[in-house]
Amino acid sequence: MAGSRTRKRPLFVLGVDRSGTSLVSELLFRWGAHPGDPDRLPQGDAGNPQGYWEYQPIQDFVAELVNSVGCSLWDPAFKEAVRRQASDLALRARALELAAEMESPGLPWFWKEPEFVLTLPFWVELFPDAVYLITLRNPHDSALSYKKFYLPAMLEDKVRLTAYFFLRWQHFMVSIFEELKHYRPKLLVQYEELVSHPHEQCDRICRFLAAEYGDAVPSGRGRVDQMTEAISPRLWRNNGGLPFAAAPGASAAQKDLYAYLASHAEGGLEGFDPAHYPFPECFAEYMSNMAVFKWLFDNL
Repeated sequence: MAGSRTRKRPLFVLGVDRSGTSLVSELLFRWGAHPGDPDRLPQGDAGNPQGYWEYQPIQDFVAELVNSVGCSLWDPAFKEAVRRQASDLALRARALELAAEMESPGLPWFWKEPEFVLTLPFWVELFPDAVYLITLRNPHDSALSYKKFYLPAMLEDKVRLTAYFFLRWQHFMVSIFEELKHYRPKLLVQYEELVSHPHEQCDRICRFLAAEYGDAVPSGRGRVDQMTEAISPRLWRNNGGLPFAAAPGASAAQKDLYAYLASHAEGGLEGFDPAHYPFPECFAEYMSNMAVFKWLFDNL
């Protein structure tokens, strides 16, 4: 019975766009976690050759959840409003039905979806025993990738998204660690370390998962090697070679936040204080306006 309960603990992959969440998801799959029906997972493309690992039913549900809140993702009131949605019987039932489907193979299972971070208060209420893997990548490199991935080709040389992405990254990371700072079952995975030292980092992930799931997934020989095979230096396609501390356009708060997280990757995040990483006063208005512009670009 204890083993069955362990298998039902979900794994959630959290991180901002283009920070390695897809790669970490593939590592979980190679470790033995269930990603959902393969027919409902998007195929790889130029943006992510090895796949995105974003399960379509949960993407649809997260979009529905966001729309049900009634205010912008960037509104300061959104966090507590989405937490209250965990008491909505219909939404709660839908989410638990999706989880039950994931449990059917009898393995640990995972979900990865970028806006999962912004709806995290809802999921913490539903799954208080979840396990979290959180990615951390130099935001300057992620911003380079984000621009190539999200802007239409005709706008790539005309629109700058760096400052927008840095604010997006800051909001994602503050949201994660404000919500989970006292929550023990979480592992921060640094993208640069993962690509530079794949075997060592895959072994670290395996040891973390073994501590949380025991023998829910048979260890088998070569599991770390299977995970390591997914990691290639060619994945690091947007390495700007610029330390984030020197990134133009990044605020002092953003640089301090990255330095803090990078220096606490092995733990000790209980002291995280979001007040140390303030946002500009125009943050919510600016981000909401950018969301409208992106919708217009997508629907031209």
